[in-house]
Amino acid sequence: MRGKTFFFLWLWAIGSFAQSVSEADSLRIRRFLFVGNDKTREEILRREMKLREGDRFDADQLEADRQAIQNLRLFTRVEVHPLPADDAVDVLIMVSEQWFLFPYLILTTNERSWEKLSYGAGVSHQNVAGRNIRLNGSFWLGYNPGGKLSYTNPWIRGTRNLFLQASLYSNRISNKNLDLPDFNEQHQGMTLAVGKRWGIHTYLSVETGYRRVETPAGIPAALSNDGVDQLAHVGLKWVYDRRDLHAYPRNGWFLSVQAADYNLAQFRKYGVDLRRYQPLYGGLSLAMRTAASLSAGRLPPYERYFIGYQERIRGHFTEQQEGNQRLVSGMELRFPLLAVRYFDLSDGASPMAAYMNNLPFGLSGGLFWDTGAMWNRLEDNRSIAFQHGFGLGLHVHLPYADLVRLEYAFDQKGRPEWIFDLYVWF
Repeated sequence: MRGKTFFFLWLWAIGSFAQSVSEADSLRIRRFLFVGNDKTREEILRREMKLREGDRFDADQLEADRQAIQNLRLFTRVEVHPLPADDAVDVLIMVSEQWFLFPYLILTTNERSWEKLSYGAGVSHQNVAGRNIRLNGSFWLGYNPGGKLSYTNPWIRGTRNLFLQASLYSNRISNKNLDLPDFNEQHQGMTLAVGKRWGIHTYLSVETGYRRVETPAGIPAALSNDGVDQLAHVGLKWVYDRRDLHAYPRNGWFLSVQAADYNLAQFRKYGVDLRRYQPLYGGLSLAMRTAASLSAGRLPPYERYFIGYQERIRGHFTEQQEGNQRLVSGMELRFPLLAVRYFDLSDGASPMAAYMNNLPFGLSGGLFWDTGAMWNRLEDNRSIAFQHGFGLGLHVHLPYADLVRLEYAFDQKGRPEWIFDLYVWF
């Protein structure tokens, strides 16, 4: 039913509709027909769309709505097809649902070291009750053991455009600080964020949280002398997101601005993340990013920023830097090698057959340049040293995993390194 039942229908419809392309702007949308959302409620798709019944047909806006539905990360494929209907247009929206419930194993390195392995398990549900509500629970042992529960509701039922996020966690972090040997941290805490969404692209949220941090006693940089810090914070975050496809953007803007106050101004943290995706010629596109993470006040060691973990400079991928202020930037020229195609891997008999259709596979390439720096105090600006890296990469588009990166990078001295990564950096 996912594409086959309606194949001849939409093929005929598109042929007929193409005969009156010049008249399309004068036609109004009579209705939307949703197919394939067996578990996902129709309202979840509709609230991502700007077009409504009665609006004039707009092919560009329909494509933007298709991308917005794809960005829900609930479907392997989303297709839209206009169908002629007298003096109006019906719009067929066909989706292929992903599998939503994932038990998974955890095997990961800490600080990019294979000698510091963590292992465990978790379970995630990405579409509870068909409402795009996300639940996740996990625990892990080995190096830096811990556990986490999280809940995300992007649309609080009965309240327009409000969303809720909550988490509860406990974890140990061993010897991550570069200038404090044998500095072990034990964190227990919770966070709660409530936000509002304006339109399709703009979000504003307020977050509050509490954390108890145990560290070795007598560390001058800690907030307390007994080795137990109590942290309460409140933060504000604003996001403007006009990216086309979040899994691998090629067009649009992204801007995130946030600020948080800890223990009534004992210290503060600020962040700005600006990204631009510019299509060039053909399938070429240029991705650009600049992000700053700043702080003020007495920042404890466990709140410092790092380069070399989540934020990294390709060419210095295995190196770590630490400080109270951070600036990173990068550019990447992206080009398709094998356009994304969709494949059916279902045998038609297994219970999972419906979730093995319309699976995306593709191949892209990238040329990149990264730079970044860390520093501690404003008076240290004269000693800020930027590190640079450049190289090329192979990007494999896969279902569920989105992207696998294999990259070959050089630092500013020409020293090479291989990089294997599993996500889109920006």
